[in-house]
Amino acid sequence: MLSTKDITVGGGSGKVSPLIKPGTQRVKIYDLYAETPPYTDTTNPDRLNVNIRVETEPIEGLQGWDRNRDDKSMGVAEGQIGIVSLNPYGFSTRKLQDGTVINRDVSILRMMKALASAKGVEAEIDAIEANTIEEFVAMAKHIICDDTYLHMVIGAKKSASNGYYKYYLDLAQPKGRNGKSFSLDASELFEYAEDKDVYITQKAKELADEKANESAPVGEFGNNTPTGNPNNSFGL
Repeated sequence: MLSTKDITVGGGSGKVSPLIKPGTQRVKIYDLYAETPPYTDTTNPDRLNVNIRVETEPIEGLQGWDRNRDDKSMGVAEGQIGIVSLNPYGFSTRKLQDGTVINRDVSILRMMKALASAKGVEAEIDAIEANTIEEFVAMAKHIICDDTYLHMVIGAKKSASNGYYKYYLDLAQPKGRNGKSFSLDASELFEYAEDKDVYITQKAKELADEKANESAPVGEFGNNTPTGNPNNSFGL
């Protein structure tokens, strides 16, 4: 039987995406972990990525995805989810042109303390003593991850594959703007700006050019959120 009741116009499916897109979001942090890049960074051999898994407030009718496909005990998300890198370039020890040395572990500790301070648990994070930065992050997870919602400015690297856009989310950087990347108080944030906070890769530019002359809208999906959905080719 033919019917228009499930037909939408305007290029959308009518369903809310289970994944977070770049922008200013209100999220809770439910996971925190450190990992080495899946490739060799010859410029920064000690590079370490520190990521958070975040979830928005519950959205009625959302068909949520697994919060972590490798850990079913985390359950199915009630809000939109995403993995956000706390530094889009990763953390590494390096020397600036003026001779200043940026220490990897100190930079990560500073980020952990900033998150704890925003949540009001600075004393708890100060009580942690660890032998390695990986151990510290693993211990900090139990303090920073809870049901407290933070306002957060989320940027991304926008790429493309198989005719779809993909977003690799990261914590937006101020880049000359006054304000914070995250806070309990939304008025303390700097304003999200796509031209500053989303890096568009050549693949994404090529896809946009390909779709410019087509009548069908460009599809969008994904970020680096772990999920069992077959269209998410980079779940961890």
